Amino acid sequence: MNNNFNWERFKNVVRYDIAANRKTTLVFFFVLAFVMFSSHAFCIVNALYTIENMTEMAGYTNFLPDKVQEYNACLDFSGGVTFIGYWLFFIVVGSFVFFNMRTKQQKIGVLVQPATHLEKFVTRVLWVTVVMSLVYLAAVMFSDVLRFLLCNIIDFPAIGSVTVRMFEMPSELNFGDSSLAMKCYCLFTMWLSVVMMQSVYVLAGTLLSRNQWLLTTAVVIVVLLVWAQFSLEGFGFFMPDHHIGLKALLVLPVQLGVTVFSYWRAYKTFSGMQVINNKWINA
Repeated sequence: MNNNFNWERFKNVVRYDIAANRKTTLVFFFVLAFVMFSSHAFCIVNALYTIENMTEMAGYTNFLPDKVQEYNACLDFSGGVTFIGYWLFFIVVGSFVFFNMRTKQQKIGVLVQPATHLEKFVTRVLWVTVVMSLVYLAAVMFSDVLRFLLCNIIDFPAIGSVTVRMFEMPSELNFGDSSLAMKCYCLFTMWLSVVMMQSVYVLAGTLLSRNQWLLTTAVVIVVLLVWAQFSLEGFGFFMPDHHIGLKALLVLPVQLGVTVFSYWRAYKTFSGMQVINNKWINA
């Protein structure tokens, strides 16, 4: 079968993928919801502890705790954790792109589908990008409801919504006194940095046959640490700059080049996957 793209075949592959990975998707949802609710609960308990200690010390310091400030700080913390957590999750989950091909039987089930490699590859990329983003958002909303219930049980004011606070975070990022065009550029390069890193994890998830996310994270950390030794701006090369110069001219082509190459190489590797492979690398 040639590698053309047919929408009818593609829809059939998507339906099969949803049915085959329903359990995995639910596991991701509940794990994410549990982690987020745990962070919300930790923040609430810490706020209560701080208020109680400051109230006890008020007789010596004549300083009453600002409860509203503590409540808002708790909401800001939870919103920040979910905002940063999304980007980290979006990157790392890319290594699970072919999590549905861990066993020999799973590989046979995927490879024998009456569809092209391109249609199957696009389906999996959509699963780790669009579907997992929706799962993360659903987990945020579910944990937000649990947070509200917990606040009512322990008589802690449930000020605001973590879900809303998370979406407000990008507008509060500080880029100095930059113009609107520069702020848009900064946000775009930040987003593209995340997409680039996710494409690297997708490539690793295709090349490696086991422990993909762990090995990839270890390699990325080592590369960043080595890179930082050779350049004081090593960590910030793919991040926005306040001044458009040579760095601004280079960063976008590099980001786009790495992203396109990673997805292209991942697709080529997937196209050559074999059912029987006892190696750590799918080559």
